[in-house]
This record gives sequence, C-alpha cells and structure tokens, in this order.
Amino acid sequence: MRLRSMIKTLRWFLADPLHRLRFVGNRAVVAAAAGMHPTSDAVVHGKLALPGAFTIGRRTRLSVPSDGSILLGESVFVGDDCELSAASCIQIGAHTSLQSRSIILGDVTIGAGCVCGPNLYLSSAWHHFRDAPALPIRWQDAAVAVRSTSNPALGTRPIFVGEDCWFGIHVVVAPGVTIGRGCVIGANAVVTRDVPPYSVVAGAPARVIRKRLDFQPPKKLDASRPEHLPYFYAGFAQWGLSVTTLDQALIRGGWRAASVFTVALETAPAQSIRMRVITSKPARMQHGGQWRTVEVGESEVSFEAIPDGDGLLHFEWSPQDPRAAGLLAVLQLDQES
Repeated sequence: MRLRSMIKTLRWFLADPLHRLRFVGNRAVVAAAAGMHPTSDAVVHGKLALPGAFTIGRRTRLSVPSDGSILLGESVFVGDDCELSAASCIQIGAHTSLQSRSIILGDVTIGAGCVCGPNLYLSSAWHHFRDAPALPIRWQDAAVAVRSTSNPALGTRPIFVGEDCWFGIHVVVAPGVTIGRGCVIGANAVVTRDVPPYSVVAGAPARVIRKRLDFQPPKKLDASRPEHLPYFYAGFAQWGLSVTTLDQALIRGGWRAASVFTVALETAPAQSIRMRVITSKPARMQHGGQWRTVEVGESEVSFEAIPDGDGLLHFEWSPQDPRAAGLLAVLQLDQES
C-alpha cells in the first residue's frame, strides 16, 4: 500500500513538473498528491491537513494562502472539476462527499457525513454594491479589499453546515448562512437565511417546506437509544459505520467523541448538567471555560450549562498527558435535580 501511494505521488509531481516541483518539500502537498488525480492541482502556502484516506478527483484545484487552511476529515471524497479556495479556513468533516463541479470559497465549514450533489456553490464572500451605489462594483470591492487587510471580517461571512445534510444538484448557499444538522436542501435551491436542524428546504430563495423530524432536544440523552442520535449533535463517531457496527455502538451505550463535540439538550443557562463518560486515559474536559478532571474508566462530570444562541452545548477534552492517545465516549447527559 505504501508503494502504491509513492507511485501515485510521483505521478502527480511528474504530470506538471515545472509547476509542482517547487512544492516537493511541502509535506502537506506531498501527502495530498497520494490521494489526488494527476490532473488535479494543489497550490498550498498555508496549512493543508489531510487524513489517512481521502479522494480528490480529476481537474480539481486546492488553493491555500499563507494565512489560510484546508482541513479534510477521514474518507472525504471530492469529485472532478471542483475548486476549494480558502480565505481563513475551509473544513470538511469525515465521510462527506462533494460531487463534480462543486465550488467552495472563503471560510466554510461542512460537517461530517454530508452528501452533496453536483454543482454545489458555497462562498463566504460577495461583491459589494450597496456601500457607494453610484460607484462601479469593482471599485467598491477594491475599497473593501484595502480595508480588509486590517479587518479580515469585512470581506467574509463564514458559512456553517451541520452534519448529516443532503444537498441536491445546483444548490447555492449565500454568505453568513448556518444550516443545521440533518437538513435536506432541494435541487436548485438558493439558501439565503439560516436553516433549523432537520428541515427540508426548497426554492429560490429557499424556504422550509417540511421537517425531516421534529427536532426537540430531550431533558436526558442516552447513547443507547437510537432516537437520541440526532441530539449527539456534532463531533461523534457516527459516520462510516455499517449497520452492524452501528448496532454495536448502540448496544455498547457510548458514542466516541472527537476533541471538540456538541450536544443538544433541553436546559437553561446556569442550570447544572451532568455527563457520564468513559475514558481510556486521565483527561481534562471543559465547557464554557469550566475545566474538570476525568478519571480513567466510567465517571460523571458536572458543569453549569452555558448554551449558545441555538441552545447547543459545546465541549472540549484532551488527555492530561498530551503525548497520550486517549479515547473518550459519552454515555449519558442530563440535568441535575
């Protein structure tokens, strides 16, 4: 397998040696070459983080400026004739697929497990025409570009797409839009405003036409209950599982968590919540600036709830020994009585 990767890497560099050999010392580009078709291109001056397994199709282009990054999760698929051009960061979660001729520009986060049809267009930037309406649009763009050197937020409004979303063909998502987990976006939709979790939207501009499910976070989450899976909202190992391994995960009663994860639980600010977890190494966990120590094995940790504007609870964890490769699985989460 290693020999095969080396051959693919060599083929990629030799397909356009005058252009690509300048990146031969760039480890990220060398790693990308092993998963790219020889006709695809990567111009990387910033950070390119790639997993062990990924696919990048024919004539696709990755572009990363010196202060930007592109981060791909495990088993991401990017089809033919796509463009990923970062401003600050483009991040695509594990087991997400982008089909042919998709264009992702600027600052865009797409969650894990998403299925994206061809000709998807997501851009966090836009042309300025309201700033000084009498002036040509190109002049207004140029004025913003000058101001953006000291304030990058002027030129971009990040797009966030939750996990488990499905985009039909020819979808456009406007700057600044957040699409919640589990949404279905119909073909030819133009999404100009935020979409609640598990909504089905269609049209131009897009509107909610039905619900995929009634998204109502419960007062208690239990990883062994399949109906609670949507509320283990982001950052859990739910993707790439067969039916058999999914059943095993439910029987085992815990979802393995990434270093950053999110849950949806019915709670109020300042209300006490407790989480039952199991860890393989001593760890530290934080929520809203509150740090807790987590012992090896099964244990409980408590926090004061600090939900975000959408009512979601965000957590981070890491092994106490930064050199250790630990594992943390969330079993249950509820309000403290």
